[in-house]
Amino acid sequence: MNNQKLSFKELLKELYQFERTLITLIGSIFIYFTVILMLFFFILLPKANILGFDDLFMFLFFTVVLYLVFITPQVISNKKANRIVFLTNSIIETIIENVSDMDLFQNEKEKIILDNNLKSLYIFQKIYDYKYSIIVMGSIIEFLLIRYCNKNNIDPEPYTSPNGNVIPASKKRFCNYVQSAIKYDILAQKNSWYLIQNNLRNFRNYIHIPKEIKEEEIDHDWFISNKAVFDRIIRNFKPKKKEKC
Repeated sequence: MNNQKLSFKELLKELYQFERTLITLIGSIFIYFTVILMLFFFILLPKANILGFDDLFMFLFFTVVLYLVFITPQVISNKKANRIVFLTNSIIETIIENVSDMDLFQNEKEKIILDNNLKSLYIFQKIYDYKYSIIVMGSIIEFLLIRYCNKNNIDPEPYTSPNGNVIPASKKRFCNYVQSAIKYDILAQKNSWYLIQNNLRNFRNYIHIPKEIKEEEIDHDWFISNKAVFDRIIRNFKPKKKEKC
């Protein structure tokens, strides 16, 4: 058994393999019918004079058709995949660099773990696994927010749930720190923190299957709305620009 761990790029290649296989299948079907047409022109109509074309023209024509139908879509698919991988890596590298510049990492291991979680988010998103995408987003935001509050001496605040239960600040739960983010407008994203408290924080607990069964399904719309909030928050975890004298 091969226990070697695949790299992020190798995982993405595995994910895009299905799309390439589908393109190959469609291309093969077109080639099958194209070959039939070629046989028709070159065997049943040797000179192809009925249509006024000679054999050389028909050969070149079908060669171009074969290339366009079979080769071009795969080339486009590979270029698209490589471009997305490049952009994704660039975004992740920027986030890691910003968090590092904010001095929120205590050691190199934490940096690697956050990097892996950001890559996992993209993998889950790529395979349309919205539940685990949102769970990863919640975990990332929780880590960054608590680390930010601890570094800046911001204490957790008590949180009152919709059913009236009060979770005291001493519990130091994610909801307590989100209340601090709302109260002090951390990163100038108060409205986004409200959405984190009401949606993303709750969905993160769907890691417990009984809760997922009882609650609302995480569908595409929920994912898109939560991803937008996540993106706004994560973009603002960066060092403040120094004012020019």
